[in-house]
Amino acid sequence: MNRPDIVYIGYIGGLGGEGQQVFTLATGTALAGKKTLLVLPNLPKIRELTTRFPTTTNLEVILTEKIKFNTGAQNPADVFNLLWQHRNAPVLHLHTGDICLPRMTSLALAILRPPHAFVTIHCPNPEMPFGSARANFWANIVRKYVRRVISPSEEGRKIQIAYGVPEQKAVAIHNGVDAAKYAGGNGATIRATLGLKLETPLVVYAARLYPQKRPLDAAQVFARVAAVRPDVHFAFIGSGPMEEEADAALRHFPDPARLHRFVQQDNIPDWLAASTIWLFPTEAENLSIAVAEATAAGCSIVSTTCPSNEEILTSGENAFLVPVGDVDAMTEATLRLLDDTSLRERFSANARKTSARFTRETMAASHLAVYSSTNA
Repeated sequence: MNRPDIVYIGYIGGLGGEGQQVFTLATGTALAGKKTLLVLPNLPKIRELTTRFPTTTNLEVILTEKIKFNTGAQNPADVFNLLWQHRNAPVLHLHTGDICLPRMTSLALAILRPPHAFVTIHCPNPEMPFGSARANFWANIVRKYVRRVISPSEEGRKIQIAYGVPEQKAVAIHNGVDAAKYAGGNGATIRATLGLKLETPLVVYAARLYPQKRPLDAAQVFARVAAVRPDVHFAFIGSGPMEEEADAALRHFPDPARLHRFVQQDNIPDWLAASTIWLFPTEAENLSIAVAEATAAGCSIVSTTCPSNEEILTSGENAFLVPVGDVDAMTEATLRLLDDTSLRERFSANARKTSARFTRETMAASHLAVYSSTNA
């Protein structure tokens, strides 16, 4: 690729929302006509992620050993070399799954001073103490060397401001998804694979099995609903550090023949289309990619009132939201939706309307507008 219009550098390490968002954003800007270069760490999960996104004109992806992940501090020479190579890009946009950039990368910004640097913070939790030396260092770097700090949610923007990032430099741009892709799933294929009739109720939980996603809550809801609704089937999809705990909890399921357990499924649009209810008991998100996908698919959603969920879901309109960790309330909401076809249809229709605000095209256009306004 000749000189790119936008260079995205991702300090990310896996298949979570931040990885998908970076790819989706880069695809969106490329489809909008911008020559886009995406630079990511050369890791197995990143290589797998690259296979999930189609080749797009104007987009080049480079996997590099110069970005380290979960190996301690970044190598200074690698960091400086990478940023030096792209320092004069019309837009240099760094992404991190942490609450701020790695220290060595921040230091490189201070020394190299790229003229058009942007940063997206994907972390949904305030993981460093407010007022700490690290927080003050980060805020000072932003004041002097970063055009804008972008968060996928208003909640994330507020956290950055609380760390000392100037309010005028903190921007919220909601995550977006390929809405057509997730609206076009084939649920009949999934149901045929499971041996289910089209009218058989199916409750789906699909997430990385991390504490943040509260998979044990989902297992409890499954068991409680199954005990009173013998017609309902359940799909539990995911892998991660809580896999053994989750599988141990699922062993208490009252009717194993109605429980469908999968470690990983790549055809998520089909699963969303197949679901009667999509369950998401998460405790922290920075505008969940999974929620955006589920709304695009028109799912009937039961989720939580965790920060940022309420920026896309409105309880009683396009979802039922319950307090984080309230298994009783989540069970009750699930049963209510199972019993009320018209309510599910209303939630589904409203979810599809909601999804129009969380598309790949909207997200890319919002980023391009910020680049343009701050680079003028």
